[in-house]
Amino acid sequence: PIGTLIHPDDIGPFQENIAESARTMKPCRDTFRYRHPSKGEIWVESYAMPSRESDGSTLWHGYVQDITHRKHADAELFATQQRLTAIMQALPVGVAFSRDTSCQAIEGNPALSALFGADPDDNLSASATDPNATGRRVRYFSGGRELSDAELPLQRSVIEQTPIPAQELAVLLPDGRRWLAEVSGAPIRDQQDRVIGGLAVVTDITERKQAEQALIDADRRKNEFLAILAHELRNPLTPIRNAVEVLAGENALPEQALSAAQLIDRQSRSLERLVNDLLDVARITHGRIQFRERPLPLQQVIEDSLQGIAPVLKKHRHRLELRLAEAPVVVLADPVRLAQVFTNLLSNAIKFTPDGGCISVSLTQVGREAEVRVRDDGVGIRPEDLPGLFDIFSRGGAKYPSSHDPDGLGVGLAIARKLVEQHGGVLHGHSDGPGRGSEFIVTLPIQAEAPVPTPRAEHKANAVTRHQPRRILVVDDNPDVADSFKILLETKGHQVCALNSGNEALQALQEFRPEVVFLDIAMPGMDGHQVAAAIRAAGKDPQPLLVALTGYGQDDDRAATMEAGFDRHLLKPPDLQQIEALLADLA
Repeated sequence: PIGTLIHPDDIGPFQENIAESARTMKPCRDTFRYRHPSKGEIWVESYAMPSRESDGSTLWHGYVQDITHRKHADAELFATQQRLTAIMQALPVGVAFSRDTSCQAIEGNPALSALFGADPDDNLSASATDPNATGRRVRYFSGGRELSDAELPLQRSVIEQTPIPAQELAVLLPDGRRWLAEVSGAPIRDQQDRVIGGLAVVTDITERKQAEQALIDADRRKNEFLAILAHELRNPLTPIRNAVEVLAGENALPEQALSAAQLIDRQSRSLERLVNDLLDVARITHGRIQFRERPLPLQQVIEDSLQGIAPVLKKHRHRLELRLAEAPVVVLADPVRLAQVFTNLLSNAIKFTPDGGCISVSLTQVGREAEVRVRDDGVGIRPEDLPGLFDIFSRGGAKYPSSHDPDGLGVGLAIARKLVEQHGGVLHGHSDGPGRGSEFIVTLPIQAEAPVPTPRAEHKANAVTRHQPRRILVVDDNPDVADSFKILLETKGHQVCALNSGNEALQALQEFRPEVVFLDIAMPGMDGHQVAAAIRAAGKDPQPLLVALTGYGQDDDRAATMEAGFDRHLLKPPDLQQIEALLADLA
């Protein structure tokens, strides 16, 4: 019986169709799974024409055809369509396709609709005759030239019947939005290899192009910065070399020798400022600046900054207008770092203001914020330079007045802004244009509590006139560093031994028995940390004072020296007052 050969899930519909055919005497067409005796389960399609027999029964005449291959092909085609639909839905790039060679109607996936700000059912064809089609109102540009619809990659792929490589286009949408796209095209063919439509892949590359441009700009600024750095390093080196020649000569008069020594001091301090600026940039970039904050009046910080630049103001005959709030304006800040902010702003004002110009500094309280304005009537800033004014490696295209030396690396404003931000404030700049001066405004949150008044700290070494001579060991793998430091300490009456390796230092400990050891860290072979650890492990009594004298000054470096057994950590080049204060403490 046929009921036993048809798949159980298909027998019900089959019997219903047969019953309906017997009732209406119309042909019966059906598709079902059939248990073939040799092939197993197959799909079949049946067609039967009913006829009424003389005895009242119904007889069907027809055929049954094996359609298993067709059903499998249909299932595979459906699965492929489902996969393609899922891919189109999930793709993060836009896909457009036309079903006709005239490209009058173009559909797109959700990503494409989002790029064009269109609804899913919108026609995205630029070739459409319907003026309301979204795509018809989109404009495309390449190299600044607007393209016709026939020049677009999808249409070209259909016209030329070949794939079109990706090209960059600027896309202008009807609402005025503009973005950059990378578009490629390919023709769609039928089984006879005839072109029946086209497809395009559209990728938004706006962010990528902006990032590429940012990298190009950063590389350009880096190269400019390196050129400036080389120039700024050579500037002080030239007079230092000249002064050394004067001191080394046989005919130098006493006043000439003194002048040469003062010149070397000034220029070496200039070099030190350059190095400190570079280090500050590195610390800020990696977030390694530590603050020692306390409540303090802003008036005091500003006055301290003005004291530091007073000689330069006088040299260039600048007029200073100072307007500070009478009542204390208290902020929570690191006094050294905040003074650095105002020194940088004032130094910039001096650099970019011709001799005899005016610089004004004002401090007011606006609600719960302190506002400091530093204004000058100097060269001003071009509008196009304002956005990148605070970028690292950017000098904003500024030109110095002819009477000024263009010193500095151009990182002062970047450092100042970061320091202000880390104090919870904001720094921004403004200019009405070239020749109309500049203004920089610092805004800081105000603290409710007033600071405890403390006397101005005097450097301890200032009170030290003479101190006991000490036995001092200096260890540095650079002979010039070790020998010059030895000479400096000997001029102060100390007994000094200078060596160039860690092993030599450990051997000298037995005979020389130093009270103080100035030790370089980065030495070949046995480094400073290992030498310090060996000295401490030897357990000699009394133990010498161990001072790390190094070019490494990050927080991690200081922690490592303390862990190795050092008592102090000084940065090269050390200030003589620092050394004298340290030796005075030893007493």
